[in-house]
Amino acid sequence: MIQRKKFFKENSRKIKKGTFDEHFLTYMKEGGVSYRTLEDVYNAVIKAPEGKPKVGKKAIYNFIKNTNHIVVKTERVPQINSNNLIHRQARYNWFCQLLARMGIDLPDDTESEYRQRLKPEWIDRQKLVDENLIFSTDQVAWWDEIHISQLVGTENDDTLIFARGQDGLYNEHVKIDENDNYSKRVSSL
Repeated sequence: MIQRKKFFKENSRKIKKGTFDEHFLTYMKEGGVSYRTLEDVYNAVIKAPEGKPKVGKKAIYNFIKNTNHIVVKTERVPQINSNNLIHRQARYNWFCQLLARMGIDLPDDTESEYRQRLKPEWIDRQKLVDENLIFSTDQVAWWDEIHISQLVGTENDDTLIFARGQDGLYNEHVKIDENDNYSKRVSSL
């Protein structure tokens, strides 16, 4: 099958080969920056101080598209494993201690695996009374919780890995080893 060669005019490039701009853009894009943010930062940090005209998002997109890079799928890793016994036990212990401090009898679930791991001295109501550690519901303040959505790691499904020389600068002539483990490199950005 014959493929047509891509049409590309070297002299019409807005980001010239071998410049700091080339390294800057590949480094930022490898860090997961969007094209919109990349355009804004590039124009503010590189172009504006030199008094040069702004470069548009399409020019940056075309530059990145024509670089020597590979696309690595981002691996999704849950924050906790599915066997969260430690967290369940901690919640159970906390609620039992709260009930004991309020002077409320604990549920009769002595057969529960969580109850068997709960030490009796942690919920000894008489010890709490002797040390004046019991409180009433009138001493408790209640409020609504606010849950802030958090994202751990990268929000992108794909990460671009660019060819870099020994000095860490972008070099289009370096061959990218696709069998290399990029997880360390991606997480360090």
